[in-house]
Parts: sequence; C-alpha cells; structure tokens
Amino acid sequence: MGCLVWAQEGYGKEVLSLFLDGLTREQKSSIEVVTADAAKWIEELLWRRCPNARWVMDPFHVVEWINDVLERVRRDEWQAARQADRQARAAEPRAQHVPGSSGSVRAASRRMPFALRGAAMRSRRTPKDLSARQRERLLELKRAEGHLARAWTLKEDLEGHLPRKGCA
Repeated sequence: MGCLVWAQEGYGKEVLSLFLDGLTREQKSSIEVVTADAAKWIEELLWRRCPNARWVMDPFHVVEWINDVLERVRRDEWQAARQADRQARAAEPRAQHVPGSSGSVRAASRRMPFALRGAAMRSRRTPKDLSARQRERLLELKRAEGHLARAWTLKEDLEGHLPRKGCA
C-alpha cells in the first residue's frame, strides 16, 4: 500500500498539473497507480504525462457513489410500497376492512414500508455496527426480496473488497 506523497490546497486540473510539473520525467514514468475520482480529465492528463500509470477509482468515492444509488433504490421502493398501500386500500371493500388486522390486504402491503423506515441510515452502516433491532429490520428487507435488499447486499460485498489500510 502506498502513502500520500504530496498535497496542495484546491482541486482540479491545475492542482494536479502543479504536482506533475514538480516531477522529473523519470519520476513520472515510475508512477504505477494513481487513485482518484472518475473525472475524465484526470485520465486524459495522466495518459499524456504519466505513461505507465494506471488510474483507479478511490474507495471513498466508490462508497459515496454506491450509497447514493442505495438511497435512490430505497426511495423508489418506498414510493412503490406507498403506491401499493394506496391501491390496496382502494381495492379493499370497506365492510371487510379491519384496521391493523393481519389478514387485511392493507396490513400485508404495509410490511414493506415499515421495513423501509430508517433504512437510509442502516444502509450506510456495516452489519457489525447495526443494533439488534436494525439487524431484524434488515432481515425483513431481505425476506421481502426487493431491490433494496439486493442493493444493500451488493454494497456490503463491494465494501468487503475495498482496501481499508492506511500508509505502511
């Protein structure tokens, strides 16, 4: 694992160019890996100035992007569950409706929204950081086999493969 070798206030092509301008041709050629976000200009600049460097996504941005996707999936599932609840209420005859009854269509459609409550916070934690109640809610999501449960599982799998160590 490498270590931070240079830092400069600011960001952008000009800042990266400042760093590269301070290196000799041999030093630029010896750079093997550069970790950064997905800005296309980084790849183009490195390709021109550091011919042997591989450009890889940094773990911070990868986790940030997957958490953003997870939040979008959670919102979509929440909206779909609310819509299903509204449709169930509209379709259920009033005479048969018993609020809170476990046999009602409405009660069945409410299970998913209940499991989705607080899922945004849970989705940004690792399983070991969840309380017993949060773990139970996550299991509810997984039993429902929705997109959020699948997205959360993929997030955890990806995070398990990201480097976590600092400089050696």
